[in-house]
This record gives sequence, C-alpha cells and structure tokens, in this order.
Amino acid sequence: MINFFHTYIPEPIAFQIGSLSIHWYGVILVVAILAGYWIVNRLSRSSGLNQEAISSIYVNTLIIG
Repeated sequence: MINFFHTYIPEPIAFQIGSLSIHWYGVILVVAILAGYWIVNRLSRSSGLNQEAISSIYVNTLIIG
C-alpha cells in the first residue's frame, strides 16, 4: 500500500469532451468560485444586505479579477 503512494502520479486531465480537455485545476477553480458565491450570498442574506448589489459586485470582481 505504501508503494502505491510513492509511484502514483495523478492524471492532470479530469475529463475530455471531444478535443476539449478539462484539467483538475479548472474544476477546483470553478468549485472555489461557486463556494465563495454561496458563502457571500448566505452572509449577505443574514446581514440584511441588498442581494442584487452583492451579486453584481461578485460578478464584476470575477470579471475584473
């Protein structure tokens, strides 16, 4: 079992759609963006802030970012 971890090299490509390769770092980046949006949305809802303004700021930050 220990030798498995020494010789295992993970595949960098998560999956392919035709000639389009989706890498693991892209999948993790999308999951992080969605988790961040979910957290910001919940915190703004509990604080009573304007949901539309928060969503607009989040989208603009992603575009400019």
